[in-house]
Amino acid sequence: MKRILNYTASTLVIAILLVACSRGSDSTNLYGTWILQELNGLAIPSSMEETSMDFKSDGTVILGTLQEQMVGTWLLSDSMLSVTFNVAELYDNLGINDPSLQTTVTHDYIIDSIAGDRMVLELQGPMSLKQVFVRL
Repeated sequence: MKRILNYTASTLVIAILLVACSRGSDSTNLYGTWILQELNGLAIPSSMEETSMDFKSDGTVILGTLQEQMVGTWLLSDSMLSVTFNVAELYDNLGINDPSLQTTVTHDYIIDSIAGDRMVLELQGPMSLKQVFVRL
């Protein structure tokens, strides 16, 4: 009887851990349009151009401002979010014709939290930025 109780308790603990760990990589929490609200703890002034990211279930993402949009791809692995954009069209629009420039840009984020309609991302790299988004 004691062995059965230990086995049941162990199984329950493992099941709880698996469910808790799987929530961190649940991409369905990411789907939808998110508006940038804060950058490094400072509110984005209403006079600034609205910046949004729209995460689609097919792995595409649309980075939008009032002026233009860029379509890219996103990939989520645990709490690491990678977003990649082809910037060749942006260069063309700006009249930049330099073959030495990269045509794709990837941003790697750590998802600090997604709770309800609020998401906190930390941009990785030489200049770390904490960004707070709210779901539209």
